[in-house]
Amino acid sequence: MTGESKAVCKVRGITLNYLASQLVNFAKMKDMILSMNDNETAIVHTKNKIRRKRRIEGVRIISQPQEKT
Repeated sequence: MTGESKAVCKVRGITLNYLASQLVNFAKMKDMILSMNDNETAIVHTKNKIRRKRRIEGVRIISQPQEKT
């Protein structure tokens, strides 16, 4: 043990890459919970999210942009 500490942030439903981790982190979540301003939100944009589309002929894999609040 070198005395260093490490923080890990896990968020359900959001792909937490570098850009998303700049918007959604512990400090931001804490501020949103403790503030009385209900209009404060974090919006995460994902450029290419891999998704499945069900069709009659089978499942199709597509890549499309996604936005989560």
